[in-house]
Amino acid sequence: MESKEEEKEIQILVVDEDENMRAFFSKIGNDLGYRMTESTSVERALEFIDSGACHLIISDIRFEKMDGLAILEHVKNKAPHIEVIIATVPDSLESAISAIRAGAYDFIMKPVEDFRLVIKVLDRAAEKVRLVMDNMALSEMLKSSSEKLEDTAKLLDEAELRDSLTGLYNHRHFQEVLAKETARSFRYSEFFSLLLIDIDKFGEFNNFYGHATGDEVLRVMSDMLSEGKRACDIIARYGGQEFVILLPETPKEGARHLAERYRNRIAEYAFPAASQLQAGEITVSIGVSTFPEDGDSKETLIEEVAQLVQEAKRQGRNRTCVAGEEPRMKEGS
Repeated sequence: MESKEEEKEIQILVVDEDENMRAFFSKIGNDLGYRMTESTSVERALEFIDSGACHLIISDIRFEKMDGLAILEHVKNKAPHIEVIIATVPDSLESAISAIRAGAYDFIMKPVEDFRLVIKVLDRAAEKVRLVMDNMALSEMLKSSSEKLEDTAKLLDEAELRDSLTGLYNHRHFQEVLAKETARSFRYSEFFSLLLIDIDKFGEFNNFYGHATGDEVLRVMSDMLSEGKRACDIIARYGGQEFVILLPETPKEGARHLAERYRNRIAEYAFPAASQLQAGEITVSIGVSTFPEDGDSKETLIEEVAQLVQEAKRQGRNRTCVAGEEPRMKEGS
């Protein structure tokens, strides 16, 4: 059984030029616990309907300036969830029946001989309104829940693609992206470059400073690599202390320039992971290769760039080795 407070959620609009009829319907509605509003004209009624503050309408069928059925037509076109009860006189019964066929909930014959009939019609109409309101609320709740589930699913899917420490893409996702980019570039005769970045002597660094400090260095470096990246560039944590960057439609010279910029910045940076770290204590060795001249498959390209990183380390570390070029030390040295 619904409480009176719940029943008052129903707002009923009475539209009639006859003051006595408006007062009669309003008195019954108020006694039943509904919120009642009165209007003397169709025009004002339409304004009230458009305000969204109405759930149920009791309307006369005949007005001096406008056909009362205009309210029904307006409701069905713009607010079909609102129920309309037509009040009519015997000589307008045919119009009332037409109104029912057009979507009116019911009609009440005037003059009203039994007010209990009005109560029954109002309560039945109000119950239908409540069901519609409940269904709309349920639909919105389900829509909201569905959107939240979709958002959660997207977050979970994204989490599967990310490295938990740095937030960069992980090795598996990078392999998938590289395979797609290789196929795309091959199909359209385009090129791309790869940078493989390996932190020098990172194992020794971890042993000396501890893994917590090492993790902080990895996080800071991932932020440095991400700064200024293009939307199409893909940066991933490739291994423990390795990062890889895919640069679509980037020629070798442009990739080499970017690699040197990264290497110089990292070498000159005093990482904040521990107060005892000084600039130059963290350096990287970088390999650069370009598709298709340095490899026509993702496997050969990765193998080539990995060998270039090892060559940079053999040459003394803190170097960029580019496929087909001599290793270069810090610019200006």
